[in-house]
Amino acid sequence: MSGFFNLISCNFLVVIVDAILVGLIFYFSFPLLTGYCAMEYGRSFWVWFSIGSFLPIISFFVLAFLIFWDEKTTPSHKLNRREKLTSAEMVSELMNEMNRTTAQIPQTPKEELKQRARLLRRKEV
Repeated sequence: MSGFFNLISCNFLVVIVDAILVGLIFYFSFPLLTGYCAMEYGRSFWVWFSIGSFLPIISFFVLAFLIFWDEKTTPSHKLNRREKLTSAEMVSELMNEMNRTTAQIPQTPKEELKQRARLLRRKEV
């Protein structure tokens, strides 16, 4: 008989642990979603994740309102937070690509000789 009760109590613990894990996954899905949305619109992921941890559903709706308000009140000629972040990333990628391509362009022998002559003149002066 005691083996039967041990089996039941073991299964009960497994069910309790599973329920706790599912509850934690459900609880942290809102802060993760809130943080991701905040990051996509140029706001801090960790700030909104922590706010979402304390106020899970409310923080998501507050963030959605702030994003809507930011999009609505920003004049069309000004960049909003998300567009500023995207444009800065695009400019840095473009600059990196330009640096890579200019470094790969081979110089002609004349240009190389001219550059060496300029360097020698600088050293003499």
